[in-house]
Amino acid sequence: MSASERVFVAARTAEDIFRFVSDPERLGRTIPGVDRIEKVAVAEPIEVGTRLRQTFRFAGREIMTDKVVVRSFDYPRTFAYAVEILGFDGQSRYTIEDVAGGVEVSLEITISGGGLLRGLLPLIERAFAGQARARLGRLAELAVVEPAPGVYIDV
Repeated sequence: MSASERVFVAARTAEDIFRFVSDPERLGRTIPGVDRIEKVAVAEPIEVGTRLRQTFRFAGREIMTDKVVVRSFDYPRTFAYAVEILGFDGQSRYTIEDVAGGVEVSLEITISGGGLLRGLLPLIERAFAGQARARLGRLAELAVVEPAPGVYIDV
């Protein structure tokens, strides 16, 4: 199963958006049902191979997995991570392109596998059908509302 969407984000650079999606705490706020994403080794920089821990809700239960690994870190164009949960393999890949007046962000989500739970794949597919659109919509909202990284506002 694969789902992909694109969104335009005005008044931001590819660098701003890349820093946003590659920051586990910020990224977690864009994903419906995710309570938090954090680095397993806090002092470790984010790069290919970095392990993350994700806590989310599914079917009313809180589930935590540390089987989340950064698969692509090509600043400022591509950020991808893979996750393994209950025998399912998922990948989310963000691609960022400069366009007139801002950036265009694409997100592709793929899910495969399932092992003994393969019969649940149709349920998983339905649950993730709107994920790409929802995540990018939330990303666009947050990126416009939050100051750009490194920009501070005096009050």
